[in-house]
Amino acid sequence: MRRKEHSNKLLAPTPSAGKLQELSQQRDTLNTQLQDANQSYQKVRTELASLRDEREKVLDKEPTSLEARIEELHGHQPDQERRLKDSEQYLASDRDIRELMGAKKALYCGCF
Repeated sequence: MRRKEHSNKLLAPTPSAGKLQELSQQRDTLNTQLQDANQSYQKVRTELASLRDEREKVLDKEPTSLEARIEELHGHQPDQERRLKDSEQYLASDRDIRELMGAKKALYCGCF
């Protein structure tokens, strides 16, 4: 029985030269597409790696710059508190001077 199957295979029609050429062209086209896809994939991987590196640099730099900004603001705080106290003192002194001037004016007006 095996012999018969084997001889049937041998007698089966083989693909024609045109069909072989068509299949070969399809294979070549698919290989070209595969190479293009691989090149695109490599470009995307390279770009992704570059973006990841850039992101890491930004993330590494960002906390440092934020910490520096916090320190800078803490450095300004005592100056602002001092200026606020000075302003409050000047306003109180100004109020006292106005009261004295008003009392003096009242005193002059009462004498004449």
